[in-house]
Amino acid sequence: MTANDLLQREILSRIDAAQHADNVASATGFLWELIASKLIVLVGETGFTALFTRSLYLTQEKFPWLEDVQAPPPGDARFTSLQRSLEKQALSQASEASKALLLAFTQILYRLIGEPLTTGILSAALRDEATQQAGKEFSS
Repeated sequence: MTANDLLQREILSRIDAAQHADNVASATGFLWELIASKLIVLVGETGFTALFTRSLYLTQEKFPWLEDVQAPPPGDARFTSLQRSLEKQALSQASEASKALLLAFTQILYRLIGEPLTTGILSAALRDEATQQAGKEFSS
């Protein structure tokens, strides 16, 4: 099992945890924001949008209702369209679509930049998520 496989399992388990907390859409948007913040530094806004759009296109084969999702514009509300689309679905469908989209994205990224860099970027995003979640729990 490669580091990328372990990382994908970690991402999927976080989406599963979000499903049990009834917040798949917000957790997915938050995770995508973290991934975007790490990846845009390397490939730019246009590169990230192209990767996300391609992943979305591939995922729409299984989840055609994702066709309503717009390409993410720059800014704070980048994944609002994705979140709204997920919120309209049953939790299980939203969770499965979220996982499929993330897997498609990581597979494209893996082929494009290789396993070490993909793993590094996604690991950094997950560390940021864990740090921010710990900060929220500590301040509560």
